[in-house]
Amino acid sequence: MSNNEASRIATTAEQRLDELGIQLPAPPQPFGAYVESVLVGNLLFLSGMLPTAGHEAKFIGRLGAELDAEAARNAAALARPPVAAKQRANGRVARGGAACIDRLPV
Repeated sequence: MSNNEASRIATTAEQRLDELGIQLPAPPQPFGAYVESVLVGNLLFLSGMLPTAGHEAKFIGRLGAELDAEAARNAAALARPPVAAKQRANGRVARGGAACIDRLPV
C-alpha cells in the first residue's frame, strides 16, 4: 500500500466514523502487567481486548456453553470500540485504519 493510498483510506475511515457519529473511547488500560499491543511490520497484535465496561467484565463464558449467540454478538459489539481505539493509538489509522483489520476473532 502506497503512502497516498494509506492516507486516503485513513481519511475515509475517520470521515466514516464522523458520519456515523461514532466516538471512539480512550484506549483501554491493561488489567495487569502485560504488553497489550505490539506492532510488527504491518501487523498489530493485541491482547486483553475484552467486552468490559470500565474494569468490569460484562460477559463471561463460552459460546454454546454459558453464552448464546445473542450474548456473543453483544460481547463482540462491546469489545470492538476499544480495539479500534487501541488501533488508533498505535498509529494504525494513519496506515489504513479499520480498512487494515483482516480478522477480529470473537
